[in-house]
Amino acid sequence: MQVNFSNQYPKYCPQIYSSEKKGGITAGSISQGLSFGCVRKVKKPKFLSSAYLQNVIIRIQRFLSRKEVSYSFELNEVNSALLGKGFTKLNSVVTSCTPVKTVSEIMSITDKQFKKLKPLEENITLWRGIARSNIYSDLFNEASMLKIGDELMMPQYAFASDSKHYAKAFSSKISGKGLLFQIEVPKGSRISRNIHYIFPRNSEFVCTGVEEDTYRMVKLRYKQPEEGSVGFCEKILNFFKRS
Repeated sequence: MQVNFSNQYPKYCPQIYSSEKKGGITAGSISQGLSFGCVRKVKKPKFLSSAYLQNVIIRIQRFLSRKEVSYSFELNEVNSALLGKGFTKLNSVVTSCTPVKTVSEIMSITDKQFKKLKPLEENITLWRGIARSNIYSDLFNEASMLKIGDELMMPQYAFASDSKHYAKAFSSKISGKGLLFQIEVPKGSRISRNIHYIFPRNSEFVCTGVEEDTYRMVKLRYKQPEEGSVGFCEKILNFFKRS
């Protein structure tokens, strides 16, 4: 029995096409086509399998559950460049990371990662101590004059701790009173947290109180930056959650 395919596959399988021109495609020509890979068994697309979809969901959840930026230990060197203190510049090479990157490259990567960190699930209180040192002299002087309602911007990636005692160790009293920040961070904020808590650069705070004691303690409330639209990965994950 002959089956006429009406010249459907001359471009992709000339062996079958030549047989068709002589009188139609036969079982023999079909067999010959299989040997040349012209006729293939149709498989279910990989991306439709439940195992594949489950793996995609796990990868997205892992991506969205990230709590720490990659270069947390290199940010002290980056802060020197941001504050214009010391010898580190924006085009300086940071040799402590692998592969080696410039300060500007680390800043670009870190800024993007902060926007994708998992938001805080509850309100937390953090502490930060600074002294009247060369690198933080401008911040120290500005914070020393803060009053309730004033706003404060920290241009660097500001480090903090959940331990008041630990933060006090950085509030040296060599040059007058030490300065201690008590920072209220609201639920939903995207800050890096592991060994240290780190705020995005150019973070803004509002002064909610000042106490004078052995230390000048300035109470701050972190202002969450406005976020754009929901990211692609979050949209995909939300879709599967609704399914």
